[in-house]
Amino acid sequence: MSSEVDEIYEKLLTKYKEEKYVNPRAVLNYDIDSLTKEGKTRDEAILHLYMHPESGRLKREEKERLRQQTEILRQKEEKEREEKITELKERIARLTILFSKGEISEESYKTAVKTLEKNIENLKPQVKAQLETTREIREEPVYAEPSALWWLVPFFFGILGGIVAYVGVKEDDEEMASNLLVFGILWTVIPIIIGYLILFH
Repeated sequence: MSSEVDEIYEKLLTKYKEEKYVNPRAVLNYDIDSLTKEGKTRDEAILHLYMHPESGRLKREEKERLRQQTEILRQKEEKEREEKITELKERIARLTILFSKGEISEESYKTAVKTLEKNIENLKPQVKAQLETTREIREEPVYAEPSALWWLVPFFFGILGGIVAYVGVKEDDEEMASNLLVFGILWTVIPIIIGYLILFH
């Protein structure tokens, strides 16, 4: 019976989508909950709505409110993604300035820029996917933590790499950015101290 009810639920969902709700699943679940509060089981509520579609309890004003809330959420998510892309592009511009002044090496520059450009490309499909599914409520976007590969930058380029890694990671994870900078400094200073001790003692 449960599988049959699941099939009916999906058919109901299709009908709700045809009514062009911004979030048809939320509207359907609201109607089901309204019937369960009256004493019906969930299965009974689904069957009842399928047999008597006019008995949905969600009023027109509430449906419109759901539409508006979902549209606000969609616009907010789109704006946040656009701001993130702009921010990443600004970081690339800052790195370009540092590189043009000779403050970072070409290899460090290329590594950092490649990572940032990849982050931008990863965001773009999300924007496209969001625009294609504006009728579904989704969770707030979650951005991936900075890659552990950033540790290779100060490892290979010392304090200079630490600075590049700090700039590249700071906005996403300030603690990791500080650790990368400290690692770059220590990775530069400690070998010098060890070398000095070996040569002069």
